[in-house]
Amino acid sequence: MILRGVFRSIARRTLGMAGKFSLEEDVVFTGGVALNPGNVQALKQESAIREILIPQCPQITGALGAAILARRDMVE
Repeated sequence: MILRGVFRSIARRTLGMAGKFSLEEDVVFTGGVALNPGNVQALKQESAIREILIPQCPQITGALGAAILARRDMVE
């Protein structure tokens, strides 16, 4: 019960930060927090998101994107 409240709080804060975007269609959820089913469920319940897509290794997507951008900048 307590954890459910924590998950809902995290979902509401996340949605508040994303408030200027329309989150009604499919959304990609990245970062280590995406590995927790409670967080995913709370995000669905607190929003109008149709489907939440989670990459195979969501905890590395930010680092992977940064590495790709750094490599691109080095080549150019």
